[in-house]
Amino acid sequence: MKTIAVLGGGSAGFTAARLASKNGARVLFFMGDNADHASLCINAGCMPSKALFVPIDAMHHAKRHGWLEVKPKEPDEYLAQIVRWKDNEIAQFRAYRQNEIRELASDTFTIIRSNACFVSDHEVVSEGQRHTFDAAIVATGSVTILPKIKGLDPAGEGVWTSDEILHNTRIPKSLAVIGAGAVGLEFSLRYARLGSTVTLVARSGILPDYPGQFGKRISSIYEQEGIRVLTHREVTAISRKQAGEFAVETKGSEAVGPIVAEKILLATGRRPAVDDLGLKAAGIVLNARGRLEIGDDMRVKGKEHIFAAGDVAGLRMVVHHAHIEAASRQRMPATMATANGPSVPTSWSSSPIRNLPSPAARRPTRKTMGTNW
Repeated sequence: MKTIAVLGGGSAGFTAARLASKNGARVLFFMGDNADHASLCINAGCMPSKALFVPIDAMHHAKRHGWLEVKPKEPDEYLAQIVRWKDNEIAQFRAYRQNEIRELASDTFTIIRSNACFVSDHEVVSEGQRHTFDAAIVATGSVTILPKIKGLDPAGEGVWTSDEILHNTRIPKSLAVIGAGAVGLEFSLRYARLGSTVTLVARSGILPDYPGQFGKRISSIYEQEGIRVLTHREVTAISRKQAGEFAVETKGSEAVGPIVAEKILLATGRRPAVDDLGLKAAGIVLNARGRLEIGDDMRVKGKEHIFAAGDVAGLRMVVHHAHIEAASRQRMPATMATANGPSVPTSWSSSPIRNLPSPAARRPTRKTMGTNW
């Protein structure tokens, strides 16, 4: 029986570890302290955000036609009530997932609730203890990209990322959203519906990774919702006015005055969480973008026995893709699970993964299918 080390306790890591064990491998499952980065969907991604949006959208749609008088019973507590409800719903699912993980524990499935880093290409260390492996699956998730902007303190009061805004309980008078990907679009719309004055700033267009017609249509609809949309503008500086509000300076083809806002949301994307993995010790070199070089078979470049799945792979940071990547890719190291098992295949087409649909939870909903949009 061979040993497979799975680094990361999120959706991809959980699926890879569970199926590798089912296929006969001895599994070392390194979950990390709280598996926060690798459990993005559960802790700070699609699940809590969509739970937050449901009551906001319900009230918006109920009152939009003017047939009903719809208002919160406690206006000052409305957002706080939604956040408490959301936290309770997510806590229930988190407890369910943790129970699933605990039930996997056995003599051949070791759960290690701490981070691990490579000390060689066949060994990791966790809390001072070394563990050897025959194959490894890296599924450590992603972290927020913090832009370098003059005057910006990402940890400063009033500056949010997608992590902090999920726990906010007070509706700001105004909000400047920097970034027009999924997170920027989703939260700008909901805060506008809550009553904030929202300005959305995009360095290029709306949804820049997709065809222009998507962005143009969404921009038009958002403006109808009362959101100020500024595209093809670079944020150059952020300062604090005497009254405590932020002044966001931008540059573009047209002259635009400073954006004044009570709060700022940095929706500038995510990057694979690879900083603390000790990749150099394993002989793994990141590319010019600071990402893992991964082949179509999900092998890390130059390493026949090390694979990546989920957000850390940097393909599509969507939980459904993470599960499917892990489920298909774990078959390869799982073929090494027994001493007399077959050799690891030299190639594995990833086209089924790349052809999966890609939805986004904004209004209007945008969905894509196939390799070309």
